[in-house]
Amino acid sequence: MTAGDPQRHRADFRRLWAADALSQVGGQVSVLALPLAAVQATHASTLQVAILPALQTVAFLVLGLPAGVWSDRVRRRPLIISADLGRLVLLGSIPVAALLGVLTIWQLYVVALSVGVFTVFFDVAFQSYVPAVVDRKSLVKANSRLEVNRTVAAAAGPAMAGYLVQWLTAPIAIAVNAVTFAWSAAWVSTIGTKEPKPAPAPGVKLRRQVAEGIRFIFGHPTLRVIASYNGTAMTFYSAQGAVEVVFLLRELHVSPATTGLLFAGGSAASLLGAVCADRMTRAIGRHRALPLFTTLAGLGALLLPLTDGGWRLALFSLGSAISGFCLIAYNVVQISFRQSVCPDHLLGRMSATMRTVTLGVTAFGAILGGLLGTWFGVRTALWITAVGALAASLWFARMPRAGTPDAVAGGPSTDRLPAPSAPGRP
Repeated sequence: MTAGDPQRHRADFRRLWAADALSQVGGQVSVLALPLAAVQATHASTLQVAILPALQTVAFLVLGLPAGVWSDRVRRRPLIISADLGRLVLLGSIPVAALLGVLTIWQLYVVALSVGVFTVFFDVAFQSYVPAVVDRKSLVKANSRLEVNRTVAAAAGPAMAGYLVQWLTAPIAIAVNAVTFAWSAAWVSTIGTKEPKPAPAPGVKLRRQVAEGIRFIFGHPTLRVIASYNGTAMTFYSAQGAVEVVFLLRELHVSPATTGLLFAGGSAASLLGAVCADRMTRAIGRHRALPLFTTLAGLGALLLPLTDGGWRLALFSLGSAISGFCLIAYNVVQISFRQSVCPDHLLGRMSATMRTVTLGVTAFGAILGGLLGTWFGVRTALWITAVGALAASLWFARMPRAGTPDAVAGGPSTDRLPAPSAPGRP
């Protein structure tokens, strides 16, 4: 973080937090609204619906690593604003097409893919921009608050989407999402903290700069394990997510409004994960927290295929709640650790590499979920993906033990992440 007035930095973090909150709520609305639009407006098949989340994330496979290099070459705030405005225009085209009566599944595909491109640059730039506004000793607290945004959005967004789709149609729900991106861009534009100009790297090839980010992650014992888990687990969680809406709507015959409430009820517990992550990690240590959180998340996923009519419908929310609590807590810990051990000049490439590993596989995972649902049935697909997500936690058996030299190579000198600063905003 650049030197300056602490009050200014706290105010700027509040603006960044507000921008993130708006973006997250709108994004969660579209996560459910896009597949609902495909099912209701275009009568898409299970595989066609699964293609939508795949298209939104496939851009990470192609652009994720170059986006990290670009983020390290330019100031990140203008990049964040541009990405928000791009998504505003793209998503805004859906309600316009619906009003004109020309909305098709192909337009949803084009929008999903294009939004994914802007999301690549937004995500990489945003994660790399946080340390410019927040002191590194306050990163755990800052990321905890940003994760609160995501968990509140995950709880409120699906419920909003379900009711908006049922009352006003899916295109109107997507229009709400588009407006939130405009608000997010407006908030980021008011941040006054001076972002240092990146040092030029004349004559350095793109391939070499990309390789530096990859070497940093896979040369670090703990980051290597985190990256391996993220890639494996996200494959199965994205496959699971790709068939959840189809499972509830077509197999259990749940209404869109109830579908939104089930997602919201399950996601609400994630808020506790964000709030409790720092305290739990300081109590048991990072090397215990990471495998504990990931194992419990996988166990929660096993409850989803047990969902049925009557009281067993609540198992969907319970399983989502357990997984959500643990995965959000895990994210707070691993993101803060990554930011704390990475040099400033590598933040963009480190974030991009990790995001590529984590989200690049979601395209494959979403298609995998659609194929499993088509070949074996949606409930069986949920069983397969839940077992795979649980097995992914075995990667942490390869993490260096706490207190050994490899456990802290390139990172903090203690098993636990730094304690947060005094009460107050970072």
